[in-house]
Amino acid sequence: MKKALAAMVVAVLLAISASSALAGGGGWAVRVKGGGSALVTWGTYRSTTSRHVDLPWGHSVRVSGFEMVTVMGQRESDGPGRIVCKILHNGVVVTRDVATGPHAVCRTYTGAS
Repeated sequence: MKKALAAMVVAVLLAISASSALAGGGGWAVRVKGGGSALVTWGTYRSTTSRHVDLPWGHSVRVSGFEMVTVMGQRESDGPGRIVCKILHNGVVVTRDVATGPHAVCRTYTGAS
């Protein structure tokens, strides 16, 4: 019973955090971790930026109005490594995606589960 209640509380808190991106507000950031370099695209559905970066990498995202935060990373090297995309709100991970392998791609957005 306690585990089920704790799981429900966590689910509600994550939903509130993700929905606050839709209503705007500060404290949003994207992170991409892994080895080597990657092509990273981040921002909101209204406006995105792409850059070739060395990993690990992070950036804050300004959200206003009803926007969703998005991040995508593609490894630029061959090999069995992995790449992890995360979206954080006030330092708490809201959503993440992990991909492995040569030229692997991770992608996530607020509202993803």
